[in-house]
Amino acid sequence: MSHSLGSKPKLIFSGVKGYNHWMKTVISINQFDKYEIAKYRLKVINHYQQFGLESTLNAYPVKRSTLFLWLKKLKDGQGKLTSLIPLTTRPHKVRQMMVDLKVVLEIARLRQKH
Repeated sequence: MSHSLGSKPKLIFSGVKGYNHWMKTVISINQFDKYEIAKYRLKVINHYQQFGLESTLNAYPVKRSTLFLWLKKLKDGQGKLTSLIPLTTRPHKVRQMMVDLKVVLEIARLRQKH
């Protein structure tokens, strides 16, 4: 069987209704299982929904505003558990080292020597 360079791979289950939605759900659950902090957040939210605010604040060391922030994230994420995974806190712009290569090589030479 020969393949041309421009041909696309055929999807096996592309004709099955709801397959894409199901696969996205499976991927979402797998992503969620990797993060213990997201599981903890869901546990706190479930406790809040079952027992109320006062019980949740007594049972977990979470502030009221934090709990409602997690609820908002879950609502804005349309109930997807991956919305509880914390986002990166790395800055968008990270400083780059601006040192001449000769200086770096000299430092490396001195470290080797001593």
